[in-house]
Amino acid sequence: MEDVDPGYDDRDPERRRDPRVDPRRRHHDGPVLEVLPYGNQITILSITGEQLVSALENGVSEVEAGAGRFPQVGGMRYAFDPAAEAGSRITAVEIRDVAAGTYVALDPAATYTLATNNFLAGGGDGYSALAEAKDRYETGWLLSDTLAEFLGESDSVSPGIEGRITEAE
Repeated sequence: MEDVDPGYDDRDPERRRDPRVDPRRRHHDGPVLEVLPYGNQITILSITGEQLVSALENGVSEVEAGAGRFPQVGGMRYAFDPAAEAGSRITAVEIRDVAAGTYVALDPAATYTLATNNFLAGGGDGYSALAEAKDRYETGWLLSDTLAEFLGESDSVSPGIEGRITEAE
């Protein structure tokens, strides 16, 4: 790995984006920008369980058409029935309880914190439930930068099937 410019400060977003300043990024920016080309930023939202289910329903509402709104998730898992009528396809939602190391059923009245991109947080792709969030924090961090930094700091990435999304039978 190349040496990092001594003036590099990963808390400074302007310096962090420049691969000439942080050479760890040089090998990742091109491929990352191929899959995340839109300049989306990370947004943190607080929403109710009911809003979360509504967002998931939107995400699977056009699954048979291959619509690009299909929700990929972390820290939770859900099941859906693609044969059910749109708006009634989500059959189960569980939230990861990190402390207990288990999943617990979603509480529609509880408040959950999630991270997404600013396009979806603003209601893009029909995610109006996310746009209704009362608490929101615009981080200013580019999703592509965050991924490139992760890849630059990781020796390897080994994706696997974790069963977070299942089709009900």
